[in-house]
Amino acid sequence: LDAERILKLYDEVEGDAEAFFEILPDWFHGEWGYCDKGGKWILSPQWSSAGWFRNGTAAVRSSDNQWGIINEQGDYLVPCIFVSIQDQYSYYEYTPFENPLNYIGGLTDGFYLIEDYVDGEIVTGFYCIATKSFVEPQWCAVYIAEADYGTNELILVEDWNLGFGFVDRYGNPVLQCQYEWAYPFVNGIATVQAHSNGEYYEFCIDLTGAP
Repeated sequence: LDAERILKLYDEVEGDAEAFFEILPDWFHGEWGYCDKGGKWILSPQWSSAGWFRNGTAAVRSSDNQWGIINEQGDYLVPCIFVSIQDQYSYYEYTPFENPLNYIGGLTDGFYLIEDYVDGEIVTGFYCIATKSFVEPQWCAVYIAEADYGTNELILVEDWNLGFGFVDRYGNPVLQCQYEWAYPFVNGIATVQAHSNGEYYEFCIDLTGAP
């Protein structure tokens, strides 16, 4: 695989990155790897699917369709044992030639959402790039705020039985799951919803949970 061939193919698909990366795996029998701009392999083809690098991390899928996260040396930051890692690179909704800050499912603060099966149910955890913290899948949902929707001062999580709550970037509970619904924090304030004495309330809380 050489740089001239890469550029020629990219020109042939008129700069359509989605088409380009659909064709590229055929050159090495469906295995993905990483090369530099000159076409020299840095990480040899070995994954059945792979995402773009962002801040030194990328989501990859093994030959048995399990997902993990690697660093630029190919070392695993998250073991390749999970059902799904939500990484926008994998779906080509954006390309590296557009806005790189929008990558990873729009998770502009640097998170991956990680899914696995437990007792037949999908559970979700996350990996935070900034803190290099991997939090095992354990909630029915994790909500990472997008740039125009909120901030990730605390991470919004949902428990099947207890409702919504907030954890820190290491997965430590800060505000226990207790709300009927909740929205991500914006400038230290989050809107939550709850029932009390048969009445339904929507109110705002600070980072300590105080109204």
